[in-house]
Amino acid sequence: MAAKKTAKTKTTAAAKAKKAPTPAHHAYETECVHRGVKVDTLYKSATTPIYPTSTFAFAEPGKAGPYDYTRSGNPTRSALEANLAQLEGGTSARATCTGMSAISTLTYMWKAGDHIITGNDIYGGTHRLFTTLCPRHGVEVSFVNMRDPKVVEKAIQKNTKAIWIETPSNPLL
Repeated sequence: MAAKKTAKTKTTAAAKAKKAPTPAHHAYETECVHRGVKVDTLYKSATTPIYPTSTFAFAEPGKAGPYDYTRSGNPTRSALEANLAQLEGGTSARATCTGMSAISTLTYMWKAGDHIITGNDIYGGTHRLFTTLCPRHGVEVSFVNMRDPKVVEKAIQKNTKAIWIETPSNPLL
């Protein structure tokens, strides 16, 4: 009987946690500034400080903290990623230094035998990546008219892993 009471207590605590009051709804602009921000414990800054450092001190040799080298992460980037994830209703987000690094990172999710659908009017860097590197790794890419949903739907295959959509290019704006 004690075990049932403990389980019931845990369930009740979990239910209460889910019903915990949430902050009042703020204007979208306010949400953009404050989502994902943890108040600075040292100075109580309401916004995330910018960390311009390239390296972080270790507590002792061989024992890094959460950050060691800015290229692999820093508190500013972590706050941005948390902010974007929360604003978009996601569980996580990743920030990269350039669009091509984001595009390249996503291509690592595909493997030989996968199929990708993309527009026939995409950024030149993406086009080169999709026409030179993807075929070398056995990834097939179909270039279609993305303005016609029936054409996109017809291009879908059993091994289609992504439909790659980019913002319209100048001629199509």
